[in-house]
Amino acid sequence: MCLVLGFMIALAWVTPANQTSRYANLSSSQKPRVSEASVDIEAFQTMKQQVTDLQKEKTKLENALAGQDGKTKVLNDSLQDTKAFAGLVAVEGPGVSVTLRDSTKKFPELQNAGGGAILNETNVHDTDALLIVNELFNAGAEAVAVDKERVVGVSNIRCAGTIIMVNDVKVAPPIVIRAIGDPNTLIGALNINGGIVSDLRMTDPNMVEIAPLKKMVIPAYTGKTKFRLATPVKEDK
Repeated sequence: MCLVLGFMIALAWVTPANQTSRYANLSSSQKPRVSEASVDIEAFQTMKQQVTDLQKEKTKLENALAGQDGKTKVLNDSLQDTKAFAGLVAVEGPGVSVTLRDSTKKFPELQNAGGGAILNETNVHDTDALLIVNELFNAGAEAVAVDKERVVGVSNIRCAGTIIMVNDVKVAPPIVIRAIGDPNTLIGALNINGGIVSDLRMTDPNMVEIAPLKKMVIPAYTGKTKFRLATPVKEDK
């Protein structure tokens, strides 16, 4: 029995060497689920920390240049303002937080009617987060983050199967969206009739929670900052 048990454990043991060969034997319906789940979290965290460290070192060099003379200081101040506008530095200030949760309500009448697609509307989707982020920016938000991911001009909020991706990073409900701006203005924009928050509350009031914050910190964007094809246009002198 020990020999048989050891043989079965050896067959079931997954190593980097046999992972690729096992993936090839999966059915077409199983491969996408395996691909979505196979994320090297440690490698991702290491890369993210390297980006953060490089940004801090760059800021130190810029601050050192700023101490040389008045002209360099003006240039550095302008550069820091540009970095803040682009979302490359952490910022703080007042604003709001919006928490999105999947509904826990049961709809037996829909289940009996075979309404699986309708019940799916009780889950938080990528479009819900995207519409709320757009509404916050339209209301004058100066910085927005979805969970720990800063939203900038090159950010993406999309769905990969049943998983929500922000800047190619997986997030899952409850999703917390934070925005720096005038709290009263931002809350008023979110509570507009016929908006995304109104639609979510019609399904389940507990799916969305809005709270003003006197002070919060929005992290810096840590994704790709290099353009591969786009280049600045040279101005004619």
